[in-house]
Amino acid sequence: LSAIDSSVIDALAFGGAGAGEWAGGGAISANVIANFLTTSITDSTVSAGLNADGTAVTSADATVSLDSKSSTIIRSLGLGVSGGGKGAVSVSALGNAVANTVTAEIDNSTVRASGDITVAAKDIAPLIIPSWMLPSEQATAVDEALDGSPIELDANILAVNVSVAGSGQTAVGVAVMGNVVANTVEASIGENSTVLAGVNADTGAVLDADSDVFVTGVTDSGIIAFSVGVAASGQTAVQASGFGNVITNRTSALIEDATNVSSGGVTSLDASDQSQIRSLALSVAGSGSTAVGVLVGANVIVNDVNAVISGSTVTSHGALDVSAENDSDILAFTGGVAASGSTAVM
Repeated sequence: LSAIDSSVIDALAFGGAGAGEWAGGGAISANVIANFLTTSITDSTVSAGLNADGTAVTSADATVSLDSKSSTIIRSLGLGVSGGGKGAVSVSALGNAVANTVTAEIDNSTVRASGDITVAAKDIAPLIIPSWMLPSEQATAVDEALDGSPIELDANILAVNVSVAGSGQTAVGVAVMGNVVANTVEASIGENSTVLAGVNADTGAVLDADSDVFVTGVTDSGIIAFSVGVAASGQTAVQASGFGNVITNRTSALIEDATNVSSGGVTSLDASDQSQIRSLALSVAGSGSTAVGVLVGANVIVNDVNAVISGSTVTSHGALDVSAENDSDILAFTGGVAASGSTAVM
């Protein structure tokens, strides 16, 4: 059983204005992806490669797999430009949010297999380069080449926000951007379920020592954000930029609620989060008399990662592996420049 979500939003917001005296331009864009993706065996009995009683193998290496995978992306560009002889005001505001719920679950069911039983829920950020720009084979090569490097090009949100104001006397530019990823990813076996991989249903004897049970929750989300604000004038220039990039995910691999799990080989619970934020913000103000630049921003990752066995019986005839890992990171650069012939404040 598998469920796949690969939603895409490509958005462009542009505002421009020009005038002999005063000009005002603005661009505002808000984009949201919020999906529910589930693969489930509920209130059922499923058998693969075993006889009706689950006591003998009829077909070796028969597997049962539940796989839910989300790979969504928002690519957005906000651009506000204005130019005036006396005064110019430009405002650019950009907001993007991804909030997916991805689950794979066995609930109140009996699942038996002569081979492996896998329950996996994943949220994996795709390559930011659109498929029409880069063929799949080349995209895979690029992804593999950059894997583990500080400039990985995988993200759920790619956001570029630019505000430019220019005037002979007074120029005011404002750039505001917010990006949020808040995903819930859960793989679970629960609610009085019985899950047997390569094990005799009556005696508990091993039928196949290579039959494993895997419960896996994986989150690999990302934000790549660029914010640029420029204000230039002959007398007074003011540029203000604000941004916030937040990732807050919950990733779980669970065996709970009076469940019985037994494997002829390995039993593995693995929950991992490898989220990342890559952020660049620049603010530039230049004027012949007075220039003021303001730049305020924050990058935050707050994740909850759990691998739990609770109130259940787990018998692993091979290794029992319970692992939870949060390996998130932030790489950010923020810079501001204010220059004038008289007074400059940054």
